[in-house]
Amino acid sequence: FHYKGFCECIPIMLKDMYSENVSDTIKSLIAENIRVIRSPAYIEDYLNLLSKEDLKDIRNPIIALVGDLKVEKALPLLISALNEGGNITTNALSSLGNFRKSELRIYFEKYLNHENKYYP
Repeated sequence: FHYKGFCECIPIMLKDMYSENVSDTIKSLIAENIRVIRSPAYIEDYLNLLSKEDLKDIRNPIIALVGDLKVEKALPLLISALNEGGNITTNALSSLGNFRKSELRIYFEKYLNHENKYYP
């Protein structure tokens, strides 16, 4: 399910996500709105945003989105995000869990006894 009618707004929001003149606070709000709209029409843009590590935690909603949409092409980026730590790692684990693939199990096992309280 995604909110129909809001998809027309996504290109405008993506333009601001790529802009250097938009504050990180606004980019965070934009990323969350993109996640809520859940349009599968902009997968390549979502993947591009995920690859931009300089966006740091701003990418968290997009990480959640590609997991919700089960975007197979995002798997390498999600696996790579596990090494970033903090909320990025937590969200990447959650998104990987949405795929329900046994071959991804190895990425979860190292967090079974992790000292970080975020990881069960």
